Amino acid sequence: MLGNVVSDETSLDNKIEKKKQELERSRKRLQTLQSVRSVHTLTGNTQELFPSALGKLFSFKERQRHSELSFFWGFLFFFRPAFMDEYEKIEEDLQNHYDSFVEKFRNLCFLESQLDEYHKLEQERFEVCVILYVEQLFSCFIRGFLLKLLVSNNFIYFFASTS
Repeated sequence: MLGNVVSDETSLDNKIEKKKQELERSRKRLQTLQSVRSVHTLTGNTQELFPSALGKLFSFKERQRHSELSFFWGFLFFFRPAFMDEYEKIEEDLQNHYDSFVEKFRNLCFLESQLDEYHKLEQERFEVCVILYVEQLFSCFIRGFLLKLLVSNNFIYFFASTS
């Protein structure tokens, strides 16, 4: 009989401990719900979604249901998911990489345009040099041809016969 009393006492102690833990969880939940409700009332109420003219069209139960739903959505909106900080950090890092990419892409486009202009200028210089070379070559050829004519007897004979 004494063993039954001891086992009953331990089971009751366990039940009391479980009820205390459940009470503590309920208190914490109540505090968070009250804080969400206070934030919800600060940010706006259900009247924003149901203006008075439209509110008259709905029954009391529909307005009450809407009030409960808006409270629920406000509750979900207030709490951030656990991964949100990491997500925002990664998003910021991605934005930095994107900005860096855009800047490098702009620089690359500018340098490519500069390189194209340089190649055009070099091509024009080359063409001018080729033209000058051909002109010099042609003038040397003409001079050589004229010199041959002067040296030859026929040209000298031509000058002698006309004078």
